[in-house]
Amino acid sequence: MEEPVSGTANLQKRCAELEAQLAYYKAIANDTGKKRLREVEQLNHLIAKSRSAEHEKQLGYERLLTILESVDAGIYVADLETNEILFMNKKMAQAFGHDALGKPCWKVFYNAPKPCDDCINKRLVDENGEPTGLRSWQGENPLTGKHYVYYDRVIPWTDGRMAKIQSATDISQLKSMEKQLQQKYKMEAIGTMAGGIAHDFNNILAIIMTNLELMHRMVEDGNPLLPRIENAKSASLRASELVKQILSYSRHSEQKLIPLQLSAGVEASCKLMRSTIPASIEMSIQIEDEARSAMIKADSTQIDEVLINLCNNAAYAMGEKGLLTVALTRESLKEGTFPMQPRGMTEEWLKLSISDTGPGIQQKILEKIFDPFYTTKPIGEGTGMGLSICYGIAKHHNGFIVVDSLLGQGTHFSVYFPVVEAKELQKKEKQVKTSPRGHEKILLVDDEKLLAQSISEYLGAHGYSVTVENNSLRALELFKKNPAMFDFVISDQTMPELTGIEFASELLKVQSDLPIVLCSGYSASASKQKAKEMGIKAFLMKPLAPQRLLEKIRTILDENACL
Repeated sequence: MEEPVSGTANLQKRCAELEAQLAYYKAIANDTGKKRLREVEQLNHLIAKSRSAEHEKQLGYERLLTILESVDAGIYVADLETNEILFMNKKMAQAFGHDALGKPCWKVFYNAPKPCDDCINKRLVDENGEPTGLRSWQGENPLTGKHYVYYDRVIPWTDGRMAKIQSATDISQLKSMEKQLQQKYKMEAIGTMAGGIAHDFNNILAIIMTNLELMHRMVEDGNPLLPRIENAKSASLRASELVKQILSYSRHSEQKLIPLQLSAGVEASCKLMRSTIPASIEMSIQIEDEARSAMIKADSTQIDEVLINLCNNAAYAMGEKGLLTVALTRESLKEGTFPMQPRGMTEEWLKLSISDTGPGIQQKILEKIFDPFYTTKPIGEGTGMGLSICYGIAKHHNGFIVVDSLLGQGTHFSVYFPVVEAKELQKKEKQVKTSPRGHEKILLVDDEKLLAQSISEYLGAHGYSVTVENNSLRALELFKKNPAMFDFVISDQTMPELTGIEFASELLKVQSDLPIVLCSGYSASASKQKAKEMGIKAFLMKPLAPQRLLEKIRTILDENACL
């Protein structure tokens, strides 16, 4: 009976041992599983972290690329040793080609057969190969024709080699504005100089015209000298118009629009142009019958300027051979026929056309042709102001300009002026006026002695008692000593010591109702408006027509006597 009990005990013991071993291995398995799970979790975390870092890196790359593609500058990177282009942003690629990667920069940007002699790379590193910092410079690229400001420096590239990075900003517009500003200052200087020349020239003309009037008085009708005197007077008047044109450039001349028969002016100007245009260029003048008697409101000097300017341009374009056609026609235009046509104007227009058989004008030039200072002529042959002035004159006359051009066929300018309706042209009949005389005492002040003497003689010949003074300070002292000694004062504006305005101001402090006439060949500090506000009776521009001066003096004295 003892043996079965012992066998059962052994079996139970064995089962217990097996259960213990199973528990042991389960524990080991559980521990190992947890470790493996932790390892998997750690691996997943590392993968996620790596992916996040890669994503951030990609985002950073995309941000950087977005910035590089968005900046208003061309950017490229090139190997410092081989000049091989490693990177180029969109703006640079648009200007120089999208297939530039791997090519040398001197080939891409200058189409040169070899590296540039003055390559900036030499200055980007020192003798030890260390970067010298940022370098900037300016230049015009021969391929694009644009002006750029460049910024260069050395950077380490992604693979460790040294590379040059350059940014290039297009400053062509700024350069153009700079040139325009320089030209503006130059034109202002020319205008000031023109005013000074006009002042002196007007004084000379005034002397000539006054002496011619005196000579005319001394010569009887039928004298063979009379036609010569008349010719000299006519030439003086033409010179006076030339001075007005000079002053129009310096913006010190008031342009008055009066009824004008355009056909007569066109014919006269074309005769003048025929002598200045090469004889090898044929010139045709075509004036339509309906346009011959039509009138416009215009300043004849400015109309001449437009015609001469356009004809000169046409002749220049044709060179030594071609056909220049000047035509005048009358046309009816509905409002809005042309974009630049002024609104609310008459439907009747005079069209002045200037056509040439030259090479024509490219479209890109036509778009800028009326811009101030824009010229295609070589330096020294044009200011770029001619067509701009023509455009301004047409606009001032309530008109407009249209230009058409075909390459290889020529150019056609059409200047439109609104017609002033009139049944017939009222031709001015030459009237013989009796020169008004007087007996009053006049103080004449002008530092130009010959002019003062000539005017004094002319006024004296018409009954006036004239005292001449060439110094404004002495003239002021003379007047202050005895104001009742003078009934009238004529003064030049531009004088040493006191200007005419300053002199008149002092006189009016002594006698507020003193009639004063101020004369000027040119002055930036005086005007009709300013003179009127001061109480000066008249502001006259030199050269003075002696007859007009007499009439003005008499009118002012008579009006003053009625007060």
